[in-house]
Amino acid sequence: MGRLKGVVLSLGMQVSFLLSYLWQYPLTQPLPEGVPVAELSQEDLKNGRHRFRRYRQDMTVEQQALFPQVKVDGRGQAQFFVKCWEGLQLLFKKVTDRGRVLAFWNDHGSELQELFPPPSSSQLPSQKGEELVHELRSNFSPILNESVTSMEAMLDGTVHITVLDWPSFLLFKSEYQACTSTEYYSHNTMHRGGMTVKHFYCRRGGKTPWEIDGDVSSECGRSIKGCGCTANIKTVLHPLYAKEMNVGSPKLQNDKEADKAYSTAVHICIQAEHTGHNPDDDRDVNMLSTDDRVKNQIREYAKSPNLTAQYVKTEVHKFSEKLVENLQIPRNSTQFFPNEPTIKKLMKQFREHLRRDPHDHIAVQKLIDQDVAANPEHKWHFRAGDGPAGTVPMLLVHQTPFQREMLAKYGGTIVGMDATYRTNQW
Repeated sequence: MGRLKGVVLSLGMQVSFLLSYLWQYPLTQPLPEGVPVAELSQEDLKNGRHRFRRYRQDMTVEQQALFPQVKVDGRGQAQFFVKCWEGLQLLFKKVTDRGRVLAFWNDHGSELQELFPPPSSSQLPSQKGEELVHELRSNFSPILNESVTSMEAMLDGTVHITVLDWPSFLLFKSEYQACTSTEYYSHNTMHRGGMTVKHFYCRRGGKTPWEIDGDVSSECGRSIKGCGCTANIKTVLHPLYAKEMNVGSPKLQNDKEADKAYSTAVHICIQAEHTGHNPDDDRDVNMLSTDDRVKNQIREYAKSPNLTAQYVKTEVHKFSEKLVENLQIPRNSTQFFPNEPTIKKLMKQFREHLRRDPHDHIAVQKLIDQDVAANPEHKWHFRAGDGPAGTVPMLLVHQTPFQREMLAKYGGTIVGMDATYRTNQW
């Protein structure tokens, strides 16, 4: 008999027990062999049943069938059971805190594999995950390797990584994108299970084929649409730390969540396999946006008004050579070796940003002055207001000659409202 309770050999394992055990993790240290798991109270099991009811609401009929509801010994309340490997993996994916899953699996993975035999080794997706772990360990910079506290391939093909803090994750994301020739964009931030969860999806994660519009600059000059790629990165971190890092943590749901043990650790779950496209394809590599570290170098050069794009390109490429010296990055990759039109476009954007006044009302007034100089027939009225805490709001009115003509012609008989959105016709 194993260490886990709630197991009925003919049925599997009660879901309430499995989820209750998960919520005992992560422990301060792994359980030694033979040491029993902590006893579960009736309150723990009740919370486990409640969590599963929430998970079950989002499941399809086929997924619900993986968890049969049976009365144990024909008596009492019917219980939900995990009956197969697929159901176990589905439950693990539903649990937001990936640190819990990883710690629980480290202690009980062998017992769970005996209870729920996985597919044959030739079909295990974990082999690709193990290959990715080896590749990442080989290619990560020394600074990032020091920040990674754990990295393990799971049997469902995902890779679980824990890093020290959010800046370490941002460094990981940059190096992971470079290592895999992929670009991930931030999609949303939510609050689940007392933790802040932020998702990043492959740039090709949309529903329609992507295409290239013309042979132009490598930065933002192409129209990219998705191919339904499922590759993604999920990060999980403490809500208070997320708020400190400006990650966008929603409001805590109750006081107990605020009392969770504060931690700066970031748990990362990678679904690495791409669908619908090949990240190593040359045209795919050249569709990536310029790396943030390269952009920062261009931004620094843009502060000097006399530097040309050709000179900056030479210096930036020298910087990129050192940046990717340990990575298998082709020198035609515009992610790290942007072309001259791209650099020229970025320098123009950065210099324009530097010219803008940090105070909004001054910046708006400058833009109005520019428009009046170019279009003296336009009418403007601008009142700056006295700030967010004041009583005088900002007011901005703009009128073109055509608008003035329409107002003079129809203003006495027609009122138009453009704020009701499909509630009326006019």
